[in-house]
Amino acid sequence: KWLRDVYILECRLCLREVFEEVECSGNNDGLVSDAHGLPEIGSLNHMGAVSPQLTRDEVIKHLEDLEYYEKVSLAFLVCDEINYILQQLLTAERARCLGSVTPVPILSEWLRCQRHGSWENKIVEALSIIQNYQVLEQLGYDAESVKTRFLPRSPETSLFVNCMRKAIYHMCESLDKKKLVELTRRVKNDYDKLYKGEALEVYDEEFMEINILNWSIKGYINLGDRNGRGVDIHKLKTVLKGMDELTVLDNLESSEKATVNASVGYRDLETSSTVSETSMSSRSSIMGSLSTRSERSLVSQHSVASAASQVRKPQHWREYDVDPHYVGCCLIINQKNFYQDQNLQYKHVLPDEELETRLGTDMDRERLIETFESMGFDTITKEDLTHSEMLDSVNEVLRDDFKQEHSCFVLCIMSHGVKGEVYGSNSVPVSEEDLKEVIRNNRKLRGKPKILIIQACQGKAHQDVLSHDDISSDGPEIRGVSADFITFWSTVPGYASFRHEIQGTWFIQALCRIFLGERFTDNVVTLFTQVNGDVSCQRTVIRGACKTMVSQFQSTLVGELNLPLRSEKQLDVSLRMFQRHMFIALLWQYIESRKIAAEKRRKLKLEQLLDNLM
Repeated sequence: KWLRDVYILECRLCLREVFEEVECSGNNDGLVSDAHGLPEIGSLNHMGAVSPQLTRDEVIKHLEDLEYYEKVSLAFLVCDEINYILQQLLTAERARCLGSVTPVPILSEWLRCQRHGSWENKIVEALSIIQNYQVLEQLGYDAESVKTRFLPRSPETSLFVNCMRKAIYHMCESLDKKKLVELTRRVKNDYDKLYKGEALEVYDEEFMEINILNWSIKGYINLGDRNGRGVDIHKLKTVLKGMDELTVLDNLESSEKATVNASVGYRDLETSSTVSETSMSSRSSIMGSLSTRSERSLVSQHSVASAASQVRKPQHWREYDVDPHYVGCCLIINQKNFYQDQNLQYKHVLPDEELETRLGTDMDRERLIETFESMGFDTITKEDLTHSEMLDSVNEVLRDDFKQEHSCFVLCIMSHGVKGEVYGSNSVPVSEEDLKEVIRNNRKLRGKPKILIIQACQGKAHQDVLSHDDISSDGPEIRGVSADFITFWSTVPGYASFRHEIQGTWFIQALCRIFLGERFTDNVVTLFTQVNGDVSCQRTVIRGACKTMVSQFQSTLVGELNLPLRSEKQLDVSLRMFQRHMFIALLWQYIESRKIAAEKRRKLKLEQLLDNLM
């Protein structure tokens, strides 16, 4: 009773700490939706220019050959999601400072996530802004035509790159090292005064864009949202004015006005049309697909404001309705213990070796219950089901527990697996497609989002750190078209998934940490992308080699799915979380005390044995 009173008191006093410090400690940044700050406007072909057919592999090869400072600048210009790109740059910066021979890929992952037709223009414009015309010519572009089209030196002009980022890049280029150091010092002093008790980190001024992104993350400035709105550089302008950098200040103000005009024009369009949202595969972003009505006008005016006024948003975008009283139903199948089915008809599908007990999976089960109940889901758990019982259980839950009023269905399976399949407790595999077929056939789920989360290996290999080509080239086979589905595997095909025998799996830990942590969005696709980033940052050493893993999701959602945390549910969940963590802490203390006692008994027996021998 005393311990329970302590739990309740702690939960009521420290609800935020329970979520953020106990369960969600660590780095929450990740790959996130990386949409353009302003509308996408077709392709270079639509602007009357001869556009080479770019391939991702070709562009990645050229980008990886760039100088480090060029990679930093290019990433700053093209990657709209600040949390993601700052994480990538800081990782690369740490590796550089440690003298790493193998450079950290900065743009490769971002580029692989982009929809075809959405990234080519950004890359070309950004390369013109940093004045690397050699790479542009190697890609088949005429340097003079690119200059004429994009006007890379103009502060108020930008077609595909965020106009404010372009202006800030030029600010960094125009100030010498001494002035950049002075600017950083003044901003830090101003920030430390405004936010007492929190010191602003300072990074190498040679790569000033990293400092700029950090200022934005900290809230000192705002580079604007994906639609070019919300730009706020007032404090930065005040510092520049104090440094008497009036020319730089004028350029920033010109760019700021262009961005404001663009965001106003874009906002006006929203009253008569809606955004298009396209579902993407693993580590993908959601990008609006917009068309132009007058490309010639767009080229001649060369302004972000005019670009925004030329686009019309398609009308098939929507957001899934989520009833806060009937958020959804979540079925969790936890496969811990296994045996080999003796039925001869299954002999050919049984694994070569007996499947081991999945220690640590109970921790994952509890985390998933806490996570989905915090979002208002009704959760149902099933333990150690055979392959046929797995399919039957999904059918039963959809028939008996999933109500017509429910907005969403989630199926979580934790088991051993091979590529595209998970094992039942009888060591007989069930394919992902069979599971999806059962869900697809339920009439109550028509038009509603369906989430399939699978924690299982898809092979035996371990992923080497930085082997991005191997990881990204072996995507899972899509065997059918099914709308409103999103499938999330703990690892890519052909590779193993890591599991701690007490703490649970990397994947489920990351998933729950991101969903229960301090969110900047409730968008499920964005949160899943963050999970990818979190998982891919983890490391372990196997036989002297550093290994990692990469989770992967595929989406056929036709709208935006938002699943916010429900405050009325969080108190009960936080109580259980606190109890669980207290239990683990006490268990570890008990284990340590038993080990110490056993060691004392061993020494005592040894001493007695020696005394007898004497």
